[in-house]
Amino acid sequence: MREDEAWRPREDHVDRRRAADARAIDGRRKPDERIPGAADLRQAGGSRAEPPVTSSEAEPAAAASPADGAAPATTPAKPEKTDDELRAEAQANWRDRVQKAQADVTRLNAEASALQTSLNDLSQNLYGANRANIMNRLDEVKKQLATAQQAVSDLQEEGRRSRFQP
Repeated sequence: MREDEAWRPREDHVDRRRAADARAIDGRRKPDERIPGAADLRQAGGSRAEPPVTSSEAEPAAAASPADGAAPATTPAKPEKTDDELRAEAQANWRDRVQKAQADVTRLNAEASALQTSLNDLSQNLYGANRANIMNRLDEVKKQLATAQQAVSDLQEEGRRSRFQP
């Protein structure tokens, strides 16, 4: 038998193995975990819709393992959340973030208005150090306000892309 006639793995199998090894290096898969093939995916009934993308994805918490000598607890497994439940949870999280960002904008607007009012008071010393401090603080608050307003518009855009109801 010639060397080029020797058995070689199929090309798609090699690609899946390389991808699996890369995931194992990243820590997303155990090195000895089975690699799903096309038949496995067809058996599973296609792919599941992903929940909406958010800017602050949280990593799932690691489950606590029982002690070496203790028997595993016999608590019933929680049913997996449906796509609608996941979407509702993501939408509630998004609404909370929007409300916090809008509260920041409101707070900064009030602070800027108060600082501007104190600057408009002509009965105080116009050339004192206090006035310069107030002007510097007003500039800082305006920068923070612009950042907060941008955060609100980014969150609203995120909600629009995810088709959340305001």
